[in-house]
Amino acid sequence: MYSRMFSLRSTVVPSLLVVFTIREKISGNFLRMLNFRKIYKPILRRLRQLKRHVGVEVMRQLITSFIFSRLDYCNALLVNLPFSTIAPLQPVQNAAARLLLGLPRRDHVRPALKELHWLPVVFRINFKVALMML
Repeated sequence: MYSRMFSLRSTVVPSLLVVFTIREKISGNFLRMLNFRKIYKPILRRLRQLKRHVGVEVMRQLITSFIFSRLDYCNALLVNLPFSTIAPLQPVQNAAARLLLGLPRRDHVRPALKELHWLPVVFRINFKVALMML
C-alpha cells in the first residue's frame, strides 16, 4: 500500500503517517504561537517604546526581524489550513503596519499595507511557499 517506509525509533512507519504526525506536532506548537496577546503584544509594545529613539528604516528592520520572522514560521504547514486558523495572524501584521506608519488605531490598514508593499497574511503564506518551490 505504501511505497516508502521510514524508520522512526527502530520502528518502520509508513511515510504518509510520518508526514501527518510531524505536521500535527509542528502545527500544535504553531497554534500556540497564534495567540496574539501572549506573544505579539509584548513585542509590539517594546517596539513602540523604541520608535521614538530610532528612525523609520531601523524600525522597519526591527519589525521585519521580530514580527515577520514569526509570521513566516512554518508557512509550508499553513498552506491548506482553514482561514479561521490563519486569521489571528492578520491583526499582528495590521498592528505592525500601524506602528511603522504611525496610524491611529481606528484607521483602515489596507492602504497602509499597499504603501508598505506588504501582502495580507494569507497571500503572504502562499507567496512564500511558491518561492520555495522555484
